[in-house]
Amino acid sequence: MAIPPDWGFAGNLALLQNESASEVFLHERGHVQDDEGNFISGYSDEAIPVQMTISAMNENTDVQTYGDKVMNMKVGKTISNSINEFANENDGISLDGENVVYRIVSIRTLRTHKRVILERK
Repeated sequence: MAIPPDWGFAGNLALLQNESASEVFLHERGHVQDDEGNFISGYSDEAIPVQMTISAMNENTDVQTYGDKVMNMKVGKTISNSINEFANENDGISLDGENVVYRIVSIRTLRTHKRVILERK
């Protein structure tokens, strides 16, 4: 479904809804405290809800870039302001708000949406 450029945000939202956007959760990466009080690198327990469509990676350039890893990777599309280039790379995505299953590899802001490359943990 092509969205006319003058549709703006409402058109982008309609596009994502048409592609079956679902709610996933962003977990920021940082230093968390383990049970023994040590600080380790991990994902926050705070889950930020984000509407995103997730599909298989199938573009030729992605296969050339990621090679054999492409089998464990997905592409997400979102219009959320919670996910931004240079700020959320290496953050985690969970499907249930608790268990991080994907790591954000890259984020590219396009005219109509953000393209998020995800790698299964």
